[in-house]
Amino acid sequence: MNPYTVVPPRISQGLKDWQSLLPEPLSGDQPLRTARLMLAAAVLSDMPEASLDVRADFLRETALIRRVEWQQRLQFLSLLPRERPCERVLLALFMLTELTAAAAQRETHPRARAAMDFLLPEACDMLYRTANLLSLEYGVSADEKLGGMAELMPGRPCIAAHRHPYDEVQPPIERAQASPQTLLSLFLLSCAARYAARLSAGALGESREHARALYAELSLILTEHATQYASLLGHAGDPCEALTLRAYALCYALDGLRAQEEDAALRAIYDQAFYAQCAHLHKARRLYLRAYEGQEPPFIDQELPPPLILQPNKGYIRGALRMVGVTLRRGQRLPVGVLPNGADFFRYQKRMNPDVMRVPSHAVVAEHIRRTGQDFRVELAPHPVELMRNRAVDQVRVGR
Repeated sequence: MNPYTVVPPRISQGLKDWQSLLPEPLSGDQPLRTARLMLAAAVLSDMPEASLDVRADFLRETALIRRVEWQQRLQFLSLLPRERPCERVLLALFMLTELTAAAAQRETHPRARAAMDFLLPEACDMLYRTANLLSLEYGVSADEKLGGMAELMPGRPCIAAHRHPYDEVQPPIERAQASPQTLLSLFLLSCAARYAARLSAGALGESREHARALYAELSLILTEHATQYASLLGHAGDPCEALTLRAYALCYALDGLRAQEEDAALRAIYDQAFYAQCAHLHKARRLYLRAYEGQEPPFIDQELPPPLILQPNKGYIRGALRMVGVTLRRGQRLPVGVLPNGADFFRYQKRMNPDVMRVPSHAVVAEHIRRTGQDFRVELAPHPVELMRNRAVDQVRVGR
């Protein structure tokens, strides 16, 4: 599939009336279907018009695209099942974890693969701690909520994921050295991490104190993930180039999501969104040709790479958990034990976490252990890291 060769509809055909804009939400627990809807909403979140140097004529040329895409996003969000904030955060973290694992297994660029493998244990740990919150506050099994599709066990503890902001930023990957798959995967992961961060921050109105505090911590960590992926992706250039690359990435995401959907009604919604995005891509191409005096945009003659499939990746995630003792220093991954005492990581840890018992992610698990005698976890085999097999202790020294 090459979206540049698709005969697109008119952009205005993507506009929706109220009936199509607000479909009935899904019913029951459908974790993979919900994860796909969340990913669709995530990639439709941002447009490259926020820069102060964007011209008024560019904003006018792309105004209809922005309106159509925001309606698409609302449509996908309307389809999400009615759930507690904690359940929705859990599903967003499930989506991010499985997407990270799927992208890492496909990735060929060493630096992009290393970043995905590094962040995967943190995504796994956030999922585990949200599962403990769901059990603690609501008596709901996250294993049942996710249909048994994920192991729920500790990764690199959330407390160890609080690094100095300077350490998060990665040097950008040279675009000439990156495959389309690498750039598309980084784009999707950056969008997914930002979506989960905003969802967590938006749930701060939750009245239960353990929940409010954990959502705040998750949001902070998820913005760190988004920063790493976005820094590797680098700056897309001027607004015309950014718009073209983004439209191509959305075509990739939506084409992959529609290929995974078996329900006919939902498949029709994904189809409409995909073909509308093809129309946006063709518009972006015209703007690019005008801006670059006839030069064609990137990937004009390339087929879309195979889609990233949202599905259980239990074996791969288990392997990645062996990296729980690794941290970052100015973007370089290294065992935490080799950091000098004055490293920014330790100074930031002292500033952010002077009292371990007040760290929300630890407090949730500690309270679950206090009430029930053990944490909430689901494992198919003993934890791959022996130190983390004791269910009566939250090993917050790991990774820090």
